[in-house]
Amino acid sequence: MRISDKIEEFKKLHIEKKTIINCLIIGLVVSVGLNISINNQTGMTEEEATIPMMLIRNVVLGLSSNRMGLLLCLLGVFIIALIAETLLSNNKVKKAGVLRVIAWFFALAQVVSAAYKSSNGGSITFLWMDGSVVLRSFLLLLSYMLMAYYVMVIASWFFIGGDGDVYLGNQETDSDFSTGSHETDDNIPGNNKWKLSFNLKDFSKIILAWLPYYLIYYPGTANEDSIIQIMEFFHVRSYINDLSAVQGANIFITDHHPYILTMIFGAFSKLGLALGNITIGFAIYIVIHFVFQAAVFTIVLGYLRRIGWGEKAIKAARMVIMFVPIYPLYAICMLKDNIYSAFVLLVAIGLIEIIRSAGEVLNQKKFLLYMFMVTSCMMLTKVYGKYVMAVLAVVSIIWYRKWWKEIAISFILPVLVFHFLYQGMFLPVMNVAPGGLQEAMSVPFQQTARYMKEYGEEVTDEEYKAINAILPAKKLAKLYEPELSNRVKERYNQQATKKELKNYMKAWWNMGLKHPICYIDATLNNIYDYYDINRTTYVSYTKINTYLQDNVDKYPENEYGWLYIEAPEELEEARYFVAQATLILEKTPVLGWFMSVGLLPYIVLFELYRLLVTKRGRELLVWLIPILTMGICLLSPENGNCRYVLPMFYLMPLLIGRVVRDIDKNNNGYIGDAGEERA
Repeated sequence: MRISDKIEEFKKLHIEKKTIINCLIIGLVVSVGLNISINNQTGMTEEEATIPMMLIRNVVLGLSSNRMGLLLCLLGVFIIALIAETLLSNNKVKKAGVLRVIAWFFALAQVVSAAYKSSNGGSITFLWMDGSVVLRSFLLLLSYMLMAYYVMVIASWFFIGGDGDVYLGNQETDSDFSTGSHETDDNIPGNNKWKLSFNLKDFSKIILAWLPYYLIYYPGTANEDSIIQIMEFFHVRSYINDLSAVQGANIFITDHHPYILTMIFGAFSKLGLALGNITIGFAIYIVIHFVFQAAVFTIVLGYLRRIGWGEKAIKAARMVIMFVPIYPLYAICMLKDNIYSAFVLLVAIGLIEIIRSAGEVLNQKKFLLYMFMVTSCMMLTKVYGKYVMAVLAVVSIIWYRKWWKEIAISFILPVLVFHFLYQGMFLPVMNVAPGGLQEAMSVPFQQTARYMKEYGEEVTDEEYKAINAILPAKKLAKLYEPELSNRVKERYNQQATKKELKNYMKAWWNMGLKHPICYIDATLNNIYDYYDINRTTYVSYTKINTYLQDNVDKYPENEYGWLYIEAPEELEEARYFVAQATLILEKTPVLGWFMSVGLLPYIVLFELYRLLVTKRGRELLVWLIPILTMGICLLSPENGNCRYVLPMFYLMPLLIGRVVRDIDKNNNGYIGDAGEERA
């Protein structure tokens, strides 16, 4: 399928005059809706003016200083609406009702996000605080819904087609996922063995594109967690040591952060000290990690090339990896999340191979060994990886039960080894304390803290006693931060008994029944940024965390200065420039989409729609990773933290490559894995 073919197809469609007029009206409404704020910008109250007067004045204030922007917005919305309505009237889009549901969810999420941002950690009740706000909120909701709906309609027609199948030019099969039946793929021929390829040109291009970041940010970057892991390695205590039920004078390391990575980070730090300065060891680690990240992406590109993706698709994926700053910035960062995400990517291509081969690849011992190794590494670098793998294992066995033994070996066995042998036996022997229960309790703890802040006077003596056994009830109101649960959950009583936990959960439930809106506010305040496309922030770390330097009262420089990892001051201006340029890019239309945390959930939802329309349900196996990642974000301690969705960013080149492959101009057939041509 060629872009020119789609243009020619659209030219043949009939456009009615009524559609043009309707789209012009829609353009005006949406343009106005997107350019006004749900905040009351007038300062007028219901006592001073009527609701229509307040609404009109807010519209005027929202539009008066942005004439050119409004004109461009109107033109863009009109064109998008006209194309979409024409496609809909000519029945060129399948299951448009599903797209409407996604569009309403998208719009609601944006309005809710606007409400929480407008009220600065306030309440969802902001949306109905007065009639004027209700009208402005509805206008914003309608505008977002129409825009999202029309954009997805066009995307559906362009990438899927009106016949409910992905356009593939003259190809009869989708070479990497499905056959005409949609539920199975082109089976791997018997002589097609599982293998990975490494293209040195891909690798070199990625390295060269990323190298300036390393030179500017030398010796690299790191967050607070990584600095604390280095401290743990050298038996320097921090607040993390208090976040485990297992404590002792000789226990310095916890599994709050992955033990394996703590040992690796510490080993390179020790190497640096042996060479004269800890920064040298840090710089050496970053170089190795930098190369590792580039190698993983190169392997992924090589795999996609092997299974038939065209060079244009490979180039598109490679360009994203090379030039979207999020990838090089995380490549030069000492962090657990980017290592975990790299292994997630390697797991993902294994899942794609299972889908592509309709399970036949599970007959190959090489593949089973590969999956065992990458899934094990995935869990070793993030504890919750075992839950992700457990879900993938269950779904894989259901869909590919013919190979249940092979799935048990490559999926389930690593989970069991990790849980029972590594966590249950090895870590205790190594004197490593387990992570605390509080890591799974961010949501209820935040809800309790907010309740104490807003309705503390209504808490009964029994409820207060139950809370106080788990958290410092008297301090919760002051500890509460709407978008970060750390200050609350870190005060969890590690010595709490099962009975005390049961009593707390009973009190938590009863309090929620009395004021459910309070619990809703506490939850949404902690997650809304993950669904807000307007959120902009630094997507990565742009310096070495100074946890030690910032706590000199606890860690005096004369005693702990040897642990300081510092970047050269002469590069400070260059680092600031890159950080600001990255932020500008994130705010740039279209280009910023590649760095938008809030856009990721809707890409996943659109992908689920595509699977529904094209009847490719088993492709869901690989998309369970981003789905589960978003689910984990709902339980995360911080609102909109980019590193929590990093696995989804790492999967983005796969998506981009797939899209470009589907519009590739090369319709000369496909050379399959075994060398046979498919036309």
